Amino acid sequence: MQRQYELGFIIPISVSENETHGVIGTVQEWIKNLEGRVTKIDYWGRRRLAYPIQDFREGYYVFLYMDFAPQNIEELERQLFLSDQVIRHLVVRLDEDGEDAKKAQEKEQAQTKAATPAEDTSEAKAAATPEEKPADAEKTEEKAEQQPAAPASEEAEEETVAASPAATESAASADESAEVPPKVTTEE
Repeated sequence: MQRQYELGFIIPISVSENETHGVIGTVQEWIKNLEGRVTKIDYWGRRRLAYPIQDFREGYYVFLYMDFAPQNIEELERQLFLSDQVIRHLVVRLDEDGEDAKKAQEKEQAQTKAATPAEDTSEAKAAATPEEKPADAEKTEEKAEQQPAAPASEEAEEETVAASPAATESAASADESAEVPPKVTTEE
């Protein structure tokens, strides 16, 4: 039974870019000889490695998508491991049904929905028209407009920041989110 796999490997920069296509062809031949079939080649080109591998800091990244028999994976990995033209490789079995992709997408949507209400309320407050704004917000804005543009001292600047609507909202939300530990009393 053939399954879908993704083979990612890195070719060292000691191999010229022209020769990388020969290395890819060699790997394709190994797959073909082991009764597999390459369905797609994704050549990323020269990239910086996340960490040095065998004193290399850069390499050519290649991803092959293939239909391959599971019992032949070990032999393919052995050939990749023994090759001097491949410094690192990874074979990953792809989900045939796409269930993993669906689960990941559902999880992402759930996280987005959980984050959306908080964003919507702050956006709604910011986008509210003067008629929709609370009376306190209008008074605060009037006070902010009456204060001088550049305060003369640091104390005046702190008062300006404390009087701004954003500072008032953030202070209120900080008070609501802070947890108060329960009081512990001992009776003797």
